Amino acid sequence: MTRYPKAPVSEVICGVTFSEARLSERDLFGAQQALSDEYQKIEIRPPLADEAMSGFQITHELNPQTTPILIRLRSEDGGWMCQVQANKVYLNWIRPDDKPAGNYPGYTAVYSRFGDVLDALGFHSADFSDDTVKYYDLGYHHRLEWQEHIASLGEAHKILRLRPPEIAAPGGLNSILSRYTFTCDPLGGYGIFSVNSATTATGKQVLMFESTLRGITPHQSSDAWFSEAHTVQARNFTQLFRPEILAQWK
Repeated sequence: MTRYPKAPVSEVICGVTFSEARLSERDLFGAQQALSDEYQKIEIRPPLADEAMSGFQITHELNPQTTPILIRLRSEDGGWMCQVQANKVYLNWIRPDDKPAGNYPGYTAVYSRFGDVLDALGFHSADFSDDTVKYYDLGYHHRLEWQEHIASLGEAHKILRLRPPEIAAPGGLNSILSRYTFTCDPLGGYGIFSVNSATTATGKQVLMFESTLRGITPHQSSDAWFSEAHTVQARNFTQLFRPEILAQWK
């Protein structure tokens, strides 16, 4: 697998959603204490909804067994975020806007830290089976400062294997907003891919690429599922960008 250490990775998300509530409200606040050495900042947020692909659309459902809170814990430098609710555990590695590309610690480090979070919360291998897990998540986000490569968003096809609409826009396109879903049988689920333009907190114009893979396959360990999902993410990444762009990130 070709590596791209200079790729503009901005966020990586590992997550698990259980079929039923596995953590009580007391457990959720206990999570803060269990993880306080690494995640010093705490926020109380509304819970995340479960998602599923039904036909051609993504549906949302709030599990009735979940408590009405999500505990969001962040590291002091803002580079790591852990989200815990009754039926979900997520870990995010985040590159802040003021940090240059090239600081991504790598999939192995992120997934290992996700395992550390699960261990700290008292989960064991027996907790991850077809009967107990609803789905796993592996997401990758990238932020690319497009003005370093093209003059306008109408030339986005010079970066991506994706062509914006050819409409009469003398001043050029001001923004891009696209979202795609697809089935992913090898992972027992589906994928969501979106491309958006945005302005960062530092005023930079960026293209944001968000790719989420979600599912569960019968009789496959969580380690094997995430490993396969990482392979699919890497393949999709190399198929999305033009070879000359990828070459700049080696």
